[in-house]
Amino acid sequence: MESNMNAIDSCKRSLANVDARISDVRQAINKNPEEAWKLELSLSSLQSQRKLLEKEIDELSLQAGREVCSYRIVDTDALPIASLGESLVSFQEVFTTIYSAAKQDSEKRTRVPHAHVAESKLLFNYSFAGSVGIAMASPSDPQFFESDLRHAVDILFELASGDDEQVHAHAEKLGKVSIRKLYNWAKVHVDINSGIEIIWRTGADSFIQSLISKEAFRDLELRLFKVTDIIEDRRMLSGELVGADVKNNTFHFVADDGLEIRGKYSKANSEDQHIELPMNCIVEVLKHTELRYTTDDEVIRYELLRIMLADRKTGDETQ
Repeated sequence: MESNMNAIDSCKRSLANVDARISDVRQAINKNPEEAWKLELSLSSLQSQRKLLEKEIDELSLQAGREVCSYRIVDTDALPIASLGESLVSFQEVFTTIYSAAKQDSEKRTRVPHAHVAESKLLFNYSFAGSVGIAMASPSDPQFFESDLRHAVDILFELASGDDEQVHAHAEKLGKVSIRKLYNWAKVHVDINSGIEIIWRTGADSFIQSLISKEAFRDLELRLFKVTDIIEDRRMLSGELVGADVKNNTFHFVADDGLEIRGKYSKANSEDQHIELPMNCIVEVLKHTELRYTTDDEVIRYELLRIMLADRKTGDETQ
C-alpha cells in the first residue's frame, strides 16, 4: 500500500513537470511562429506523456484500494473560478450527507458525524488538460466503498436523473440535510448554466457514469424545491370566534393567549350549529404545517373541525 502511494506521488510530480514543459512550449510557439511545426511535435509528445501519467495515477489508485472519480464541467462558456470551487465543494457536501444519511436512522440525520466526513472525503489526484474538471479518489479503505460509499454514489445518480416520485421517495429516506445540499449543488449549475459529467471507476473495467445536462439541473432544482414535509397537529383552544364567511367557509378565531387563527371550516359546522358572532367557545382545530426541505420556509394552514360552547364560570363544554 505504501509503495503504491509513493508511486502515485511520484507520478503527480512528473505530471506537474510535464504541465510546466507544455506551458513553456506553448509560449515558445507564440514567440516563434516560424518554428511552430517543430514545437508542435514536442507539444504532441508531451500531451501523450500527460495522458499516460493520468492513466498510471488512476491505475495505481485502484491498486491501492481507492476508487477514481472523474468530475468534469461541460456545456458552459465563461466559467468563474469561484463557481468551479462552489461546484466541487457542494458536490463533496452532497456526497458526504447522502453517505451519512444512508448509514443512520431517521432520528439522527440532522447532523453529519465527523467519522462520516472523514470516511467520505474525496482526494485530489489531478486536473484535466483542455477541459474544466479534476480526477479524485475515494478514501483508501476499500471496505468502506464496497458497501456504503458505492451505495451513496448510486443514490446520487438516481436523484440526479429521477422523476418527482423518485425524488420524494429518496427525500423521505435521506432527510432534509441531504436534499438541501443536493439543491445547493443543482442551483450552482443552474446559475452558471452548465452540466456535469461524472465517471466513477470501481475497477480497471468497471465504472458507472452519469451525464447531468444543464436542462436536467434546472429540472432537478425545481423538483427539489417542491419537496416538503407535512406535519399535522390536532389541538383544543379556548377563546372567541370573531368572524366567519359562510360563502368561502373561512373563520377567524382569537385564542385566550392572543393567538389569532384564520383558516377553513367544515361546511357541516355551519349546518349543524347556530352560530352568533362574536362568541366565546372552545374549538378543535387541525394545524397543517408544510415545511420546505430546501429553505425551511413554513406554510401553516388551520382547519376548524368542531365548535363547542363554553361556560366560562364552570369550564364545562356543550356541543
